[in-house]
Amino acid sequence: MDGVENSVRRALAAHFVYLDELLAKTQAACGITRTSRLFYRYELDVPQAGLASVLEGVARFRRHLDAFGTRWGLDLPAQQVLSSHALAVDLQFLDIALEEMSPATLSGYGSLGEDFVREFESLQKTLRGEIGGMTNALAQAHQPDT
Repeated sequence: MDGVENSVRRALAAHFVYLDELLAKTQAACGITRTSRLFYRYELDVPQAGLASVLEGVARFRRHLDAFGTRWGLDLPAQQVLSSHALAVDLQFLDIALEEMSPATLSGYGSLGEDFVREFESLQKTLRGEIGGMTNALAQAHQPDT
């Protein structure tokens, strides 16, 4: 099809994937993913009819994206990422997030009691152990059978 270079198609596909992520956040605000989160952020104050309208709009939005992407030969979804890579990256970000909330960092917000620091450091150690366990499980899952 004339008028769109491959590099533009790839860039646009990445934008479409981002739009889809934002639509997923919109669905979350409608209560769709309420049960999959420990710390749900939204208090549902929109009547069911309003939520249904938003969710229908999300579906239409996605159909428009899909139709346009198909018409113009966009590589959708954008270049696929192996789940093993995404999981490894997500686990690294979890570890970084734990480091960023260390007692040393938190002390910049105010004083911390010794009991709190001791228990919080224990929590961080436990959570890092969970990250390590998940990382090891991923590594073992990718080992060829011998």
